[in-house]
Amino acid sequence: MFGLFGRKKREQEFAAMMMGVAIEVRALVNTAIRTLGVDFKTDPNNTQYCINAVVAIVPVVMQRAGCDMEKLSKMDIYHGSLFAFTYSAHLCRIIGAPFETVSAVTLIPLFNRHVTDGMPDIMSIVVDIYNKLVEADKVIPIVGECFTQWLSDPSHGNFERMVTSFGTVRTTRW
Repeated sequence: MFGLFGRKKREQEFAAMMMGVAIEVRALVNTAIRTLGVDFKTDPNNTQYCINAVVAIVPVVMQRAGCDMEKLSKMDIYHGSLFAFTYSAHLCRIIGAPFETVSAVTLIPLFNRHVTDGMPDIMSIVVDIYNKLVEADKVIPIVGECFTQWLSDPSHGNFERMVTSFGTVRTTRW
């Protein structure tokens, strides 16, 4: 019973420490995204912040990898969605946002204008493929490592590694 005293203070201290970490990570993400020269709206809400970041990053990666963002094929949408899921997973983990919400919501602003019907079908297929890739420990660690390197050093070379990791997503057998 006496162990409970001080628990609230420890929880508050832990929450404050985690908030400090999130602020530092946000600064890294903000700096990295600024190097891309894209419009990025920060948001105090961790979930919306992650959604905005993924929506800012993924189209640039896809375009640099050779996708025509005005005329995406169904395969481009699948690959881009898998890539968005992967970045969402890594970003949500370090920011502290719910992955399921962020990964699902990001697909709407990214690809909704390209899908006249069937967005739920695409989502279902992408979730299935993503889960298989996670279980197989394929691709996800490669993309995550490239993302982490780019955040810590947002140089052109590290961004090009992210573009190359998108190529890995495109060529991976599901």
